[in-house]
Amino acid sequence: MTLNDQDLNECDKEPIHIPSAIQPHGFFLAVDANTMTVIAASSNIHLFLTFSAQQILSQPLYIFFPFLHQWVQEENNAAKSLPKIFTIESSQYIFYIHRNHMTLILEGEPVLNADLFPDTLAQSLVHETIGLTKASSIDELCLLGAQALQHLSGFGRVMSYRFDEDFNGWVNAEANTAPMESYLNHHFPAGDIPAQARELYRTNLIRYIPNATYIPVPLQSIVSEPIDMSQSTLRSVSPIHLEYLRNMDVASSMSLSIIVDGKLWGLFACHHPSPLPLAYTIRYYCEMFIGLFNALIQERLSNESLQLFFRLKNRYSVLKEAFQTLLDRSDLHTAFTALGSSWLEAMDSDGVCLLQNSECSVFGTVPPTSYIRELSSIIEPLHEKDLFVSHSLGDILLTDSISGVLSLIISHNPRTEIIWFRREWVKILKWAGNPDKATIIDQSQRISPRKSFETFTIEQRGKSIPWNPSHLLAVQLYKELGSIVELDNVNRTLKHQNQILIQQGKMAMMGEMISAISHQWKQPLNALSILIDSLTVLVDECDRNPKMIADIKQKSMKKIAFMSESMDVFSNFFKPDAEQTSFSIHQIIHEVYNELIPQLHAHNIEFRIDGDTALIYGSKNAFIQVILNLLVNADDALMEKNVKSPFIHCTLEQKDTEIYLYICDNGGGIPPEYLETIFIPYFSTKMYGTGRGLGLYLSKLIIEEHFGGKINAINTSNGICFILTFLAAHNL
Repeated sequence: MTLNDQDLNECDKEPIHIPSAIQPHGFFLAVDANTMTVIAASSNIHLFLTFSAQQILSQPLYIFFPFLHQWVQEENNAAKSLPKIFTIESSQYIFYIHRNHMTLILEGEPVLNADLFPDTLAQSLVHETIGLTKASSIDELCLLGAQALQHLSGFGRVMSYRFDEDFNGWVNAEANTAPMESYLNHHFPAGDIPAQARELYRTNLIRYIPNATYIPVPLQSIVSEPIDMSQSTLRSVSPIHLEYLRNMDVASSMSLSIIVDGKLWGLFACHHPSPLPLAYTIRYYCEMFIGLFNALIQERLSNESLQLFFRLKNRYSVLKEAFQTLLDRSDLHTAFTALGSSWLEAMDSDGVCLLQNSECSVFGTVPPTSYIRELSSIIEPLHEKDLFVSHSLGDILLTDSISGVLSLIISHNPRTEIIWFRREWVKILKWAGNPDKATIIDQSQRISPRKSFETFTIEQRGKSIPWNPSHLLAVQLYKELGSIVELDNVNRTLKHQNQILIQQGKMAMMGEMISAISHQWKQPLNALSILIDSLTVLVDECDRNPKMIADIKQKSMKKIAFMSESMDVFSNFFKPDAEQTSFSIHQIIHEVYNELIPQLHAHNIEFRIDGDTALIYGSKNAFIQVILNLLVNADDALMEKNVKSPFIHCTLEQKDTEIYLYICDNGGGIPPEYLETIFIPYFSTKMYGTGRGLGLYLSKLIIEEHFGGKINAINTSNGICFILTFLAAHNL
């Protein structure tokens, strides 16, 4: 019968820190730190000394141990004292002391030969520690550590036992010179070392059991509460663990904790096929060694993590620059998919997707889009600081081939999420015994560990390669892309609004243009009317003067042609996609001027074009609109202010690769406080009801977006001057 989850929870609750018993290779005393009275003692103290536990309980320490009393007072405030050798009745004992709240714990054991020659051990410690620096990888470092502990301690088999995220153990290195089974590359279930045992391993670097068949020695105590023995060297271990060791054919063991970032990263498990008495000094130097080893592995792991982080950071920097460049030229999803392989390298993933609202773009090995949307919905509340990570995706939502997911929400407005995927990592695991039967219950409901540690092979599925902490740190850099996405969204929204505004502006200007056409048609229509009336008078004279009829026809056709050209200009203005071509600025200004001659002459406005002939590239009709708008505005301003001797002067100037067009008048200019706002939509300086405030705004959009140029306005001594800047056509 195997153990269920509830029974395993009961195992985790076993109070192994208060066994009220010790191992028999030493003796134990507990002393009240205030009164220096003995409050607990091990029942075996009479086997080492000439008095019993009952004799010393409730007695001051100095009566039986005057030398210990003085030493304890000297070491009373020390967190952990150095061991010390004392001679009692011709026998030598090594004592060690630690403080547990208001209780002083004194433990002693007979001195062995090695305790008397610590210098030799110190030399061995230095030699073995230097050897660790030769390691080129973490696994090699663990192997060298196992070999060093084997040399220092004499244990026949030393295994480096590394924990995974579920606290299953994996033997990644082994030094084995004894006739013992090899467990290299084998896995051990988390239940082999319960949670409370792992916590004791975290706070105690070393745990020694010289004989796995020992009979625990109970404590005798005068206090009601059990003594906390968490830091005790002689503390008796769980009987289940002793049975576990015997089932592995281990007679003696020593465990040393590998601590990284304050957490239990792994263990060195030292085993021997027979009982192995080990001097305290040897164990003390092994504990010093594990402290040095922990510092070294911490440094190695930190360096590896930093190197990986900086590689990921460099990839991010390159990707960010490329993404921003592409985003300036295309939409978000096009820019994303164009950098598909870079997104995969960014997090060492197999697939990636960008999800913005309902639109999804993918690259590499990814689940179906419908699955991605469902997954995003499920994990949304599971994000912590906009990040969600898992290497066993099947626990959340079943999927084929994909098991790893790393999701980052880079923006909430609009909601934009990047999800990286990793394939399922199928691998064959060798377990030391059946992990599903790690603990069993017999007919009497007694819990016991498994009997067999024979290799049990399992195919692991449903998991990906775990995400490294450096990936989780580097992925936070991608939050910066949120501001880029948000700015891009704002710009595209504004551009869309501008396009709508342009169309609305064109419609709003239609009335103004119809009025302009009507104004231009009045004169030719009147002329046609006069010519038609004159035909009646000339009918009788046509035989005598046919040339006059022909002249009237020519004049009429010219007026009709002008009216037709006016309509062409009007219709071309509303064509959304004008043809792009090179054209002469000089020529366009003349064409617009010719259309405006009647009204400019009627207003006695002097018009002049000076400067070089220059070519620019773009929409000819759009440029006509700009020039027409600027000249009509100048005409309106001159008439509104009733300027004497009004003029409009156009000047072309080319400097290197740039062309400057100046359109100036003597209409008095614009008040300085309005000069910065004349290009804002719906702002007008014209009299109420005569202007829409769109002409200059549209002209600015055309110059900047169609021609890549600029338009500015300055006041001169006479009036206002508009300065248009373009790139010459031959430089495009």
